[in-house]
Amino acid sequence: MKELITYTEAFKEKVLNDLETGVCRSYTEAQIKYNIGGSSTIKRWIGKAGKKHLLFRTVVRDV
Repeated sequence: MKELITYTEAFKEKVLNDLETGVCRSYTEAQIKYNIGGSSTIKRWIGKAGKKHLLFRTVVRDV
């Protein structure tokens, strides 16, 4: 049987804060650091927290 894991609001805020401040540079890095399952979990938290600026990172590549 699969476990249902829930996260506290404080935990979610910590993860999002790490992404905002650059402690974690990607969703994957945060997932590994905090052992968060599911590739869309953090993205869902970002949407609910209204921190849409974390959804897209601008990367400038030069030829």
